[in-house]
Amino acid sequence: MVARASGIDSVFVRVTSATTVPSDRYSQATPAGEDELRRTPYLALVYSQLSLPITPFVDPPTGQPTEWAGDPLLGGETFFVHWGKYSEYLASYLGGGKGEQSMEKRLFEALPANLSAILSGQFGDSRPTRTWFHSEAPELGELPWELVAFANGHRASTGGSFVRGAPPDAATPLVPVVGRLRLGVVDPTGRASAAFNQATTGFGDRLEVIPLSGGVRSALRQAAEQGLELLHIVASATVTSSYDGGIDVPGGDEPPLAASEAVALLRGSRTRLLGLTTPADDPAATSAGGYGSAVAYRAFAAFATSPQALPTIVAPLGPMDDAQVTEFWTTFYGTLGETLEIEGAMAAAQRARTAAVALFLRQLQPATFRRVSHVEQPQTDPSIVGADLASSKELVEQFENLKASLGVKTTYLDRFVKGERKRQSKLEADVSDWIEGVEES
Repeated sequence: MVARASGIDSVFVRVTSATTVPSDRYSQATPAGEDELRRTPYLALVYSQLSLPITPFVDPPTGQPTEWAGDPLLGGETFFVHWGKYSEYLASYLGGGKGEQSMEKRLFEALPANLSAILSGQFGDSRPTRTWFHSEAPELGELPWELVAFANGHRASTGGSFVRGAPPDAATPLVPVVGRLRLGVVDPTGRASAAFNQATTGFGDRLEVIPLSGGVRSALRQAAEQGLELLHIVASATVTSSYDGGIDVPGGDEPPLAASEAVALLRGSRTRLLGLTTPADDPAATSAGGYGSAVAYRAFAAFATSPQALPTIVAPLGPMDDAQVTEFWTTFYGTLGETLEIEGAMAAAQRARTAAVALFLRQLQPATFRRVSHVEQPQTDPSIVGADLASSKELVEQFENLKASLGVKTTYLDRFVKGERKRQSKLEADVSDWIEGVEES
């Protein structure tokens, strides 16, 4: 059985390196003895049940799946990025020398016409579509492709969405909400920009903003304990040589927060959205790292694309001026408070002026929350039941793998797995009323 979001036309664009030769992807020595990043080929594989303007494969690429989440592989496009030129251009972009319009143009230059049309949603009729985008080459995933996705206002005008990640294989339970959504905001160093502070005021009855004290870990604990649906962290970020992103507070007493630790702190909580922004004048947001991208934005991308079971993340992958910061976050959180729709809130925030902000979606169904009355509120929160169910399935899979590796039948393991599967059936029944917007085929 394959789970799919119901009522949504979806496209999955999965980018891989088009070569397996490492020297083609990294640096080479020039005659002058300097390193120069080479012109790198990438392959975009497109999966969908829609009819799309994409070049079909005569023979599918070796080692690549011909189906993803029930959608067939339609074809692909090869494109090239000359990182030597991009690193120079990105440095100017980060330094404020060139705005998002120029960066948008540069990104479009790298793409074939068919892939440009798919990423910007300019295909088919005016039906809303959800385009998933995931790059297995991390350096490519750091670029602000949202500037392409929301260019010309086409996608936002149709109500479509552009999200980072791969389609999940199962739905997550809705979060029951009585009254307003609650947004916890933590600013450990007190260095949030005036533009961001302005954006998080004046929501009225649309959204309740709750300042959180302490460090980042303390904020996650408070969000879980208070049952906050949304959490926003104002902090810098770092990335390791193995491309693990961590939320960091320079000069603080705590080490950077890894994705695995964030998952542990939020497991079973009602927090379904994590927003990230850098402090004002953060050096990590202007200093170029690998391939020219700023360290903080590289780290945000690495953190948000972790295989860990994080909540949905909204984070900048490029600079924004003060007016843009205020406009984006005011519109995003205000719309989310009104509609409870994360993807719709992103489309609304990108409608007036496209921003280099990415939505790393961690759910299959369109909805995240459901308004309920005090009487309708369940005795046990569906988030707790869903987390228990997910943990049980993960544990059973590990035991099944253990049995297979041992190559023998084990009575104890068989009895344990049988008992867990029975418990899973009970948990699935308990949470079934909070699963919607998903169909199985």
